[in-house]
Order: sequence, then C-alpha cells, then structure tokens
Amino acid sequence: MNDKIEQAANRPCPECGGQRVITKYQTSQYNIISTGILSGTVVVPVSCVDCGYTALYTDEPDKVRKHYLKQ
Repeated sequence: MNDKIEQAANRPCPECGGQRVITKYQTSQYNIISTGILSGTVVVPVSCVDCGYTALYTDEPDKVRKHYLKQ
C-alpha cells in the first residue's frame, strides 16, 4: 500500500467530515471492482466509519496511468 492511500484515509470524509479508515479487502472483492479500472490492478477501499462513504484508490497508479495514456 502506498503513502497516498494512507494520507487519504487520514483526511476527513468528503460527505460528512467523519473519520475514514482503510478497510480490509479480499481478492474476490478487488477483482470484481478493478475490472472497470484495469484488469488485475489492486484497489484499496477507504471508508467513512460514520456514513459509509467509500472511495477506491489504486495501489498501482503508474500502471493505470500508462495504460490510459496509451489510448
């Protein structure tokens, strides 16, 4: 996991201002949600403990950037 994901988890929730945490994830979860980003890319969910707002952060931004800049 990279530092930017940890920094995101330390920022307040953009919806309600609550505390956010890096939630646990399993292979089956990130394989399903990563297909829209780039197949095989790990995404890490950061969720608000108050309202449940969840954002997904890629653990490999360079891989995603290279893929989409080619198109």
